[in-house]
Amino acid sequence: MLPPKMLEIATSDMQSVYNSILTLETMLLREKNPSYPVFMAKVPLNMGFVNNVPADMIIVRFSEIFNLFHLKRLDHSLIRLFSLSLSMTIRRDQTPNVAILDPFYMRESVLMDDGDATIAAGYIRDFMLDNMSKDLFLMTYSPK
Repeated sequence: MLPPKMLEIATSDMQSVYNSILTLETMLLREKNPSYPVFMAKVPLNMGFVNNVPADMIIVRFSEIFNLFHLKRLDHSLIRLFSLSLSMTIRRDQTPNVAILDPFYMRESVLMDDGDATIAAGYIRDFMLDNMSKDLFLMTYSPK
């Protein structure tokens, strides 16, 4: 998937993901009718992320991982997974004054709907009130 020079400069975590995906891809290529997998992650409680149905699961398609390695536009689910990972790192390392807003509602398709926009506004309000002591906020937005 990646040229050798790119793989050499990748972090060990990315090399591990790369090798796992390459192994899976090799197995799938041997099959007559391969079906590409999806990867699911449960959103943990008490992280400030939306965790009610359908936002309680982050689903990443195999093709999104391919796009990640080829520096193509990332799907919102992969961005959300990264945001959750970063939020957990900030909490674990006790990084002061930084909070990460869950990007679940921060998509143009959600914000264009009046009902969903109202829910998103409530989430943002509650997030800001819960994090009044923070100085820095990370909030992603995904246009169409």
